[in-house]
Amino acid sequence: LRMNVLIVQNIFVPAIKPGAPATKLLFPLTDPHAVIQLEDFVRIDPNMRRKYIKFLRRIKTPRQSLEDTFGKICTDQAIFRHFNWTSNKSSQSMTQRETLQHYWIFTDCLFEAWSSHGFTMETLKSKMASVIKRIYVRNNVRNFRARSKIVEL
Repeated sequence: LRMNVLIVQNIFVPAIKPGAPATKLLFPLTDPHAVIQLEDFVRIDPNMRRKYIKFLRRIKTPRQSLEDTFGKICTDQAIFRHFNWTSNKSSQSMTQRETLQHYWIFTDCLFEAWSSHGFTMETLKSKMASVIKRIYVRNNVRNFRARSKIVEL
């Protein structure tokens, strides 16, 4: 698995010298903190947003599906248990997850990068919802198989 690196300048820390080291984000993102960090960088810095969109254009071909490409952006572990596509309406839920529907890195940036591939904002949102659903299904299947192996022993 080849890791892509996106260099990010620490622009929001006020006392940074010009020669200060840059923060590196490795793709695919492997934890939820990296997802949140990328979102913050994209919202704060227009230059970072352009770099991220350029990265998105590079990793997806017009024939490739969003489901296949999403694994190059995030791993299942970065999303599972921390995020949902839509908000969790139930206040009794044990785990309140953040909604990805309002993250620019998964809506506006993807749309800007891949609108030439025939995506509309509506199709992008529906495909992203199915990608997130598949992540949860894969993890449920993985957990079920792990429990089945324990019972067999």
